[in-house]
Amino acid sequence: MAGKIVLEEVDELEVVSVMDNYADSLLPGSAVVKRFSTLAGGQIISDALFAEHGLSLLLRARRGDRESSILLDAGWSGEGTMHNLRLLKIDLSSIEAVVLSHGHMDHFGGLIRVIDAIGKKVPVVCHPGVFQNSRFRLMPDGRKIRFPLLEKEKLEAAGAQVVESKEPCLLGGDFFATTGEVARTTEFEQGAPNFFVEIGGAIEKDYVPDDQGIVVLVRGKGLVVVSGCAHAGIINTICQAREITGVERVYAVLGGFHLSGPHFEKIVAPTVQSLKNLGLQVLAPMHCTGWRTTHHLAREFEQAFILNSVGSVFKL
Repeated sequence: MAGKIVLEEVDELEVVSVMDNYADSLLPGSAVVKRFSTLAGGQIISDALFAEHGLSLLLRARRGDRESSILLDAGWSGEGTMHNLRLLKIDLSSIEAVVLSHGHMDHFGGLIRVIDAIGKKVPVVCHPGVFQNSRFRLMPDGRKIRFPLLEKEKLEAAGAQVVESKEPCLLGGDFFATTGEVARTTEFEQGAPNFFVEIGGAIEKDYVPDDQGIVVLVRGKGLVVVSGCAHAGIINTICQAREITGVERVYAVLGGFHLSGPHFEKIVAPTVQSLKNLGLQVLAPMHCTGWRTTHHLAREFEQAFILNSVGSVFKL
């Protein structure tokens, strides 16, 4: 199977959970995941990581003596994300690029603070649709709940080199690739029924076309697919990763799956079956996956499932 891009195989990938919805200092670690330690100098530390309804992940890849780091998303609040980056002792100067998974506030809210703190010009890779300024959630009573706007000019003023692309992009010495705009191929992943957008005075359903993920190829293991919210559908996102790389084997899937609430819980069964067909070794649902769906995945994937917590480091 020929792909559109050629990823460099990496020897090791680390995914650091900078921000997520859940924090738990008592979770045990394993060979795959290292938990944030609350101990220092024989004492429990006086500070704690923050959790919020948002996502930010640092990806570090190594091949031989070459290393590269990129950041996926920046959480909802700049205060929370910056606090966690400091406590996790992340060297911000090592971040070579920032990828924005899509244009929702729980992923871009902390972006300007993070870019400013990086202290150098840094590429921010995104779909052009992240700057769509007329998105809203339609409530049952007819109210339109507007989404906050991401302003390109403010990003650039903070030091971002905005790279807009609907196509896959190679980053970090070709260790990482964005999926680009995700093709919608499954029958059951149809997006949120109450997301809408106004374009030219007309109201249209918002399928969040700007949604994208990150793909990494780990030597001897296969693809690691990392999603922000997977508004395109986590299975569609995985299919896109395989299509653009030409690699069939998927080793790990991490990130938000957007399967929270009654509407999305209806498609959990076909999602689970599709994931089972992959033979995953690691499955780490985060953020918007939802409490019920996360517990269901824990039961269905007893060996592969890993519960994420802020500060966790996945060694893949």
